[in-house]
Amino acid sequence: MSAKRKFDVSRAKFSTKKEKIDTSLHASAKAILAAVDSGFENSELELNDKNAVRKAFAEIANYVASLEHEVKELKKAQANATVGASNAQKSPEQITQEADRLLDTVVRGIKRLLVWKPSCKLNTAKFAYDGICTDPLVFGAMLNMDGPPSFKQKRMLGAEFEDLIREDIIGSARYNDLYISKQFVTIRYNAETGEFKISGSYGISRTRRRAKSVAEIANYVDSLKGEVKKTQMNAMADQPEPQKSPE
Repeated sequence: MSAKRKFDVSRAKFSTKKEKIDTSLHASAKAILAAVDSGFENSELELNDKNAVRKAFAEIANYVASLEHEVKELKKAQANATVGASNAQKSPEQITQEADRLLDTVVRGIKRLLVWKPSCKLNTAKFAYDGICTDPLVFGAMLNMDGPPSFKQKRMLGAEFEDLIREDIIGSARYNDLYISKQFVTIRYNAETGEFKISGSYGISRTRRRAKSVAEIANYVDSLKGEVKKTQMNAMADQPEPQKSPE
């Protein structure tokens, strides 16, 4: 009976191409798996050789990882094709409606995250909202953009963010309302997966709302002044001309 030869993983030929897995790649791992299926009959793998077994397991692990990567890429390509076909059929009205629903969900989600923390006193409490929007056009419309976002990450002031989404975000604590602070809000968006994150700081500061209220009052006062001036001019125009006294 001939002695079994030790399995030498160094004999396997590897491809340097980073394209789709070809039949010669992971040949040694495939041979080991085939040996497992056959109960190690006529196998060149020496099970008592620890080094050979370690190399064999390493080859199998690499083979499994490559297969998992290929499956992931195929699923991603299939998902992108499905989303692309779906997006091509959407009208501008549908995109607007979906963007409004997404915005409502995001606003309600962020409000739920604005809870009391001791750091609220310094306006440094942190929030992070995670969501999914597989349609970049809808996500861009939610941010009042004319098309899909061209960024993976964008930073803006808290006031700019609220202006962008066209709504003030106010949370409620026991004794205070909570507001997004004037510090930066960060928006991250992955167009491939549709995942997004909106994060920033919040606290009890009412600086933005006070400034906004003062501006509104100033505009109202200006409008009243204009009405008063207009009324005075109309009244003067309606007055009869004074009659000249006879000489």
